[in-house]
Amino acid sequence: MTVRHDEIKEQLEAYALGSLDPLEHARVDHHLKDCAECERAVGEYGKLIDRFPDVLARHSRGRLDPARKPTLLRTIANRRRAPLLALAGIAAVLALVLSLAWNLQLARTVDAERNAFIALGSYQEIVFEVVDSPQVHKVLLKSPVSGSTSYGKVYVRPDLPFVVAMVGRLADAPAGEAYYVWLAYDTGETVLAGTLAPKPNTQGFDALVFDAGRNGPVLASVKVILQPTGSRQPEGAPALIWNQ
Repeated sequence: MTVRHDEIKEQLEAYALGSLDPLEHARVDHHLKDCAECERAVGEYGKLIDRFPDVLARHSRGRLDPARKPTLLRTIANRRRAPLLALAGIAAVLALVLSLAWNLQLARTVDAERNAFIALGSYQEIVFEVVDSPQVHKVLLKSPVSGSTSYGKVYVRPDLPFVVAMVGRLADAPAGEAYYVWLAYDTGETVLAGTLAPKPNTQGFDALVFDAGRNGPVLASVKVILQPTGSRQPEGAPALIWNQ
């Protein structure tokens, strides 16, 4: 497998800030094992990030509690709008905004992202083969509920039979229920790809790999529905949905 080097380089800043989604973060992790150039770049970004709290402290009226540093860095990641070097230059301006956001609850954490991916176990290599392909087709699932931050992504590669699905920011599934992932093909057939059950303290992340039995399955829609264990049909309002 060949990871697209230039594409990975564009993600290094977000990787250092911890603002990538689970699969993207794991993908960069995988690339860094064999790329000294990118590993050095991540190290440099890390040094720059470590300077943010000190710069902000010098320009802020209040004293910066060292214990707030992780929250600050993750808040910057969630507010990322400009390249990392530009962020360093406007740290004084950010101080005015971030002083009001010390206690924001984070929507995701790097640990949660890694755990969701690690849970795939032996399927990790398949995931890389799918998501790293220049031919990969990716769709974004959204919540039909206004204001919800839940989301999902589905990846399909035309020359492989695997469908990779991941979700984030979903509420914990009640006992006896799970999130069912239903795939509708362009032929009209609907199949169950599997179930997801984000564990507590994972920020609602989970992922699965499904073998469609034929290369390049063409999807017409994807639904993620919270249903009782043992459900055989897609019933109820979807938590996440995508339609072609």
